[in-house]
Amino acid sequence: MRISSQCDYAVRAGFVLALNFGKEAVSIQAIADEQDIPKRFLEHLLLSLKNAGLVKSNRGKDGGYMLAKDPGKISIEDIFKAIEGTTSVAPQNKAGSKSVLVSEVWAKVQENVIEVLQSVSLQDLVDKSHKLRKSVMYHI
Repeated sequence: MRISSQCDYAVRAGFVLALNFGKEAVSIQAIADEQDIPKRFLEHLLLSLKNAGLVKSNRGKDGGYMLAKDPGKISIEDIFKAIEGTTSVAPQNKAGSKSVLVSEVWAKVQENVIEVLQSVSLQDLVDKSHKLRKSVMYHI
């Protein structure tokens, strides 16, 4: 299975917005710089996330993007659906009944992928990030 660059970048952008949830809006440039995402590409992704109701934007000199709802209520699946339109990873069965057994494997893979995407929220990523930072810190 291959995750598209679009989905990867959208999740990374969502993570930055989740880190800043409840604070001021984050500029496209700040997100692009922090996550090394091409700015023009990011603009398109944020528009898709906005159209899906996951982010909102403010205009003006202090403008930028922010999450439209609590990061604990935005799953990675929500982001995938906003970008790809689906979470499908299984190929379509074009070979008919000869590949029923293989189709069953892909269906099981699909179920597990969806389960993982549904079970991880942007807040989960933020929490893991905080734990990693604490474990890396040491005092002299």
